[in-house]
Amino acid sequence: MIAQYLLTAMVAVISLHYVALRGAQRHRILALIAAAIAIFLIWDATATTTIAHMIGIGRGLDLVIPFFCLLLLFLIVAMYRKIIGLQDDLTALCRELAINDARTPTPSEVDPK
Repeated sequence: MIAQYLLTAMVAVISLHYVALRGAQRHRILALIAAAIAIFLIWDATATTTIAHMIGIGRGLDLVIPFFCLLLLFLIVAMYRKIIGLQDDLTALCRELAINDARTPTPSEVDPK
């Protein structure tokens, strides 16, 4: 029972923190829906077993673990794509700044004899 209270508090704090950081309305709504589902599954663990039995899996935990592994894989790939996009943007910005700030060298800089 104590674990359920602690998990509920952690889900609530994490989801409220995420909702406060994100700007898009749809991200906030999805975060709140995910938090509500997580809290429901924390308090009614037999629901995952029921869903697992409908799919043909023996235990609810055997359904939840692969689901979260796939979710984490998706998040890792999404984060990787975001980082690559940011690196490409930074490269383009540096090139543009280098071209805009370029100057013609003076004769003494060209041939320092």
